[in-house]
Amino acid sequence: GPGEFRNATAIRMRADGTFWVADVANGRYSMHDTAGTYLRALRRELTSYSFWWDGWVDSAGNLAEATSVNPGGAARSIPALIRFDSAGAMTDTVALPSYDLRTWSTGNAGGARMMIVEIPFAPDLVLHPDPRGYIWWGVSDRYRIVQQRLNGDTVRIVEREAMPRAVSSAERDRAMERMDFFRQAGGTVRRSDIPDVHPYFRSAFVDDRGFLWVMPDVSEGEMSRRFDIFDPEGRYLGRATSDVPLGWRTPVFRGDTVYAVITDSLDVPYVVRARIERSRHGSAVGQGGRSEAPALPRPTATP
Repeated sequence: GPGEFRNATAIRMRADGTFWVADVANGRYSMHDTAGTYLRALRRELTSYSFWWDGWVDSAGNLAEATSVNPGGAARSIPALIRFDSAGAMTDTVALPSYDLRTWSTGNAGGARMMIVEIPFAPDLVLHPDPRGYIWWGVSDRYRIVQQRLNGDTVRIVEREAMPRAVSSAERDRAMERMDFFRQAGGTVRRSDIPDVHPYFRSAFVDDRGFLWVMPDVSEGEMSRRFDIFDPEGRYLGRATSDVPLGWRTPVFRGDTVYAVITDSLDVPYVVRARIERSRHGSAVGQGGRSEAPALPRPTATP
């Protein structure tokens, strides 16, 4: 019924404290007030979904969702951003950058269900929506991230010289072992398909001050604890180090505080609140002058 959920996949806050719940299995988005009271719902026209919902609320409080569409009934779908107004009507569809992932598949013989997995260490399309009206994206086969307006205009390109890490023989062995479930489902994996080097970065997101945080590919134990920081003009400031892993999904920034979800060794989830410490002893790279050095998150509570 209204305000009830089936496979709810995400919560997105609005500036006034109300929030939307992506209740995608019921084909709707539900709005609630700051006490959790159900207010209203919008119909969701899209039929597909995953358990990681690629949507957000823009600066005006309206919903947007990244999905795939088939323009004009085309056989091949393309990634696109669907935007809704306050009444739930689709206002426009914005084409998003596309990239052909390197994958293995089990095939689709005789109409059987097909399983697709990404090839380990293969480059990927990293995409981050900016509620201020931008899309940040990059393909991780090089250190290059583009800030783009929703109409397709490029605002800036952020690049940095870097060397990718080599994929070791032990890493290949572990990657092949992790594909046992796929082989049992009828898939074929080829060791030779695994790239020789890691991607240049794993994720990127923008905080509420307009600073770009890029998670470079580092050793597995340091992943989600190291971030390259760029100022709002795209100048490189340095590498930030976090005392706690900030997770693979986008953290929530509020001034000098960052919130993230982590799990312990028993997979129990926690919300971590960390303080961002900023210093001014670093120099911006590329355009000279002095600027803020990297932000250093420090945990202050784990409720």
